[in-house]
Amino acid sequence: MPAGGDMVYVYVARQRYRSTKNNDPDMETNDVIHITADTLLRQNIAPDALDGWIAGVNVRTGQEGYFPGYLLVLNGSQARAAVPRTRPPIPPDMKPPYHEKQQVYEHMTMRSLSISDEASHQPHYGECL
Repeated sequence: MPAGGDMVYVYVARQRYRSTKNNDPDMETNDVIHITADTLLRQNIAPDALDGWIAGVNVRTGQEGYFPGYLLVLNGSQARAAVPRTRPPIPPDMKPPYHEKQQVYEHMTMRSLSISDEASHQPHYGECL
């Protein structure tokens, strides 16, 4: 998505569109397309009167490119959080359960205590016995 700006306009595809060129992505009916306010401003286009081809992002597919403005209907605007760029959650099978974490913590704590106990009973070099 083009950089800059804090506002994203949200459009909905009125109908399916199949790409005929490399830089115009496919879209299905009701796909949500995000177009930045900066993009509209640079092309001197009113948000509710798209005409021609306009750069944006298909939220469903994540594809960036030029979309046919005549097939898009304005559905509102929002502060930029355009296409979510969050990390997927860690799968449950990769997270150790709480009790395993607790056991590791207790083991490490007990080990450090036993090491410090052993160290306190060892004579230190240079000490008189």
